[in-house]
Amino acid sequence: LESTNTQYNQKAAVIQALQKVCSSSQVIIDIFVNYDCEMHSPNILERIVDSMSKMVQTEHLESNWITAKEATMLKELSLQSLVLILSSLVKWMNKFTATGHEDSEEDFSDLPEVL
Repeated sequence: LESTNTQYNQKAAVIQALQKVCSSSQVIIDIFVNYDCEMHSPNILERIVDSMSKMVQTEHLESNWITAKEATMLKELSLQSLVLILSSLVKWMNKFTATGHEDSEEDFSDLPEVL
């Protein structure tokens, strides 16, 4: 995602694949515990979130490699991914709190639908 040589289709495919991975709250926690918390491992979840954040904030049209519609789609996909990661973390946390509702989807009813 960070490469300037990557085409729109490639970036979109990577983001969509990450959405599938990040839709599981347990996978998000496993990535964090096994990589981000390990002293000698790369911070995978941090890098994913950072890359998605940069995709949302960057003005892609400057480089002439992407159309306005494609830039909007990349930003939307990236933002959906960030929301998905956060909602997965909240869902996981609710499993272990006294007030959490393990199987409840009502907490996320106002979130945008992720592809």
